[in-house]
Amino acid sequence: MSRASVEELLQKARGAVSRSAWGDAHRLLSELDERTELSAEDLEALGEAASWTAGVDATIEARERAYAAWTAAGDRRRAGGLALKLTRDHEHKLADKVAAGWMARAVRLLADEPESPEHGYLS
Repeated sequence: MSRASVEELLQKARGAVSRSAWGDAHRLLSELDERTELSAEDLEALGEAASWTAGVDATIEARERAYAAWTAAGDRRRAGGLALKLTRDHEHKLADKVAAGWMARAVRLLADEPESPEHGYLS
């Protein structure tokens, strides 16, 4: 797949995300994920699309990858936000101990960050 094709598909996927067309977004981002490395933001969008269309396991897989990407980028706020979403995802699976681990990560990541919407979710 050429770089131009990847960019075109990426723009379509991001457009689908912005329209909340979750089925299209999931299909396009999944196709891109097989062909190229997605950014942290695009992995996060894949996780959101999966949450609406593909089930909790696909959601968790994408969100864990997005968490790792934000952590590697040093963005503690975004990583903390993903940790909060992963807490909820694991609670839905009744995996309370795993959910508690993600909550502890969220607390740790957001502790020294300026107040943000993620702190509201944490509360």
